[in-house]
Amino acid sequence: MREIFKYTEDYLKKTEKRRNNMYVCPKCSKPIAAIRPFVEYSLFCMSCQKIGNLFELVRLFEKDKNYLTDEEIEQYLKEFLKLDITTEIEIDNALDFYEKNGFDLVPIIKNGKIPIEKEWTTKEHKNKKEWKDWLNNGLNIGIKTGKCSNVIVIDFDGEIPEELSKSNTLKQKTKNGMHFFFRYDSDLPKTRIDKLKIDIENNGGQVVAYPSIVEDCKRTINLEEISELPNDWKKFILSKINKRTTLNLEEEKKFEINEDFHEDLIKEGNRHHIMMSLGGILRRKLNMYDTTFVLDILNKKLSSPSMSRIEFDNIVKSLEKYTSYDDVEIAKKILDYIRRCPDQEATAADIQFGLYLKKAEVDKTLGYLLKEEYIIKKNRTFHLLQKVDWRDTFMGESNPIKFKMPYFHDSATFRDGDMLVIGAKAKVGKTHIAMNIIKRLVAQGIKPYYACLESGSRFPIISQSLALKEGDYWNSLKFKPESSELKENSITIIDWLLPGDYANTDKIFAHLSNQLIRFGGLLIVFVQIRDSNAEFFAKDMVAFFPSFVCKYLYNDDSDGSTGYFKIEYMRESVDNRKKLSIPCKYDMFSKELKRLDEIGD
Repeated sequence: MREIFKYTEDYLKKTEKRRNNMYVCPKCSKPIAAIRPFVEYSLFCMSCQKIGNLFELVRLFEKDKNYLTDEEIEQYLKEFLKLDITTEIEIDNALDFYEKNGFDLVPIIKNGKIPIEKEWTTKEHKNKKEWKDWLNNGLNIGIKTGKCSNVIVIDFDGEIPEELSKSNTLKQKTKNGMHFFFRYDSDLPKTRIDKLKIDIENNGGQVVAYPSIVEDCKRTINLEEISELPNDWKKFILSKINKRTTLNLEEEKKFEINEDFHEDLIKEGNRHHIMMSLGGILRRKLNMYDTTFVLDILNKKLSSPSMSRIEFDNIVKSLEKYTSYDDVEIAKKILDYIRRCPDQEATAADIQFGLYLKKAEVDKTLGYLLKEEYIIKKNRTFHLLQKVDWRDTFMGESNPIKFKMPYFHDSATFRDGDMLVIGAKAKVGKTHIAMNIIKRLVAQGIKPYYACLESGSRFPIISQSLALKEGDYWNSLKFKPESSELKENSITIIDWLLPGDYANTDKIFAHLSNQLIRFGGLLIVFVQIRDSNAEFFAKDMVAFFPSFVCKYLYNDDSDGSTGYFKIEYMRESVDNRKKLSIPCKYDMFSKELKRLDEIGD
């Protein structure tokens, strides 16, 4: 949603469309309309229903604006209401300039300077549409400096020399200084001159660029053509640079990661012999899939010339007939595989395909394990014999967690191994809640695990809006709640659980509970509830395993800006209450969900 929609009320007041705390409907001309903040700050009439957002209101109230585009109306409103905003036309002008100059941009954390992407220096982003998506998601943008964008930047934090301030080149005003953009010059390293409070941004650097906002301060830019760095300034800067720093930076360049390489190490004539020999070595530690992956890289990157696909496939087929595993090694792998399976059971076919083994190998080894009583067989499945770990101590078990549980820290005591279930109706925003929980965990120095089970999920977009960056949390799109293993002592969030058959809900939760017993940590599971009565599907099974159960409900289903957590069960309540409501407010601009007592008056 566009920032300017927040000024709907300002527009209606200035155009005198307000009557006794209500607004005049442009269709029926009656003062019976109100603003709905959660729906683009649109005007709703008690008689005519939805009228429209601010752009549509301008067209209805001011007939001469009827044929203007949204962007043109936004520009008009900025001047009419004297707003300190950045319009889409201004943003497009800047991005067109960046594109024209071949700038390589990087997504930056919201309201900050830190790149979101890991290894951002090795990635390229020169697509204007991608840049617009970042900005629409609330991110900042940075211009990568150096050869990739053909610019260097001199960043002044303090007083700017008069002769340089008059330079005719691209300049950007920052909170405490100015950025001067000049054409790329390989002679200048990326470095800092402390005495002059100057940073030189070149290869490996980036500067946050307009229309970004840093520490709530907007940046401005002049969009002038980029010039060469004046010779006298170049000489002056080079004279002030620490030579040792420069040499160290040059040394680091030698180790830049580059996947676009090819070395002629395996020559034609020896390729088949070398590949077969290496394949035999790899098969001692790797399965066939991993062995094929490694050999494929060697063939593409180190062979001269690379073998054809037919030649390569023939080598793989030959390796499949050859294995240096002995019975003991196979037995260890099979036992470990069964140990990791749900309920620690597997069929012979599961083992064969899961470990990429031949049927004869599996049958022979399973026979040995049965004889030695490592496993037992029930019908078609093989089970591990369970060893019970009996103890006569209990101190140190079930310790309280060492962090504040987002939203619920003052409602219940949470302990290692606890499972929380949060229910919500369809389209209520389970992923928004999950991402807000992650944001609050990250703020406490915790790196949680997020399992996304919803196709087409928007969790990356929500993460960007919440100023989360790559590396803040682990995520997976391939988590299987009925069979996947939890990480040891991890905080895991499953968004959201949808059993293929609700009759199997108890089996899924039993597996997750066993994982918590085995690996510890804490698990938060989001589930869907019925739209009709807000009850859980498979109600008894959902509530059987968790130590904490709640739902998130809207106060008004047509307006999702306010809602509440309805706590239905707490195994260890702070004040002995088993049920409780926690009112919340959702900010559609920042994507933050806050408790009302966190907002204050």
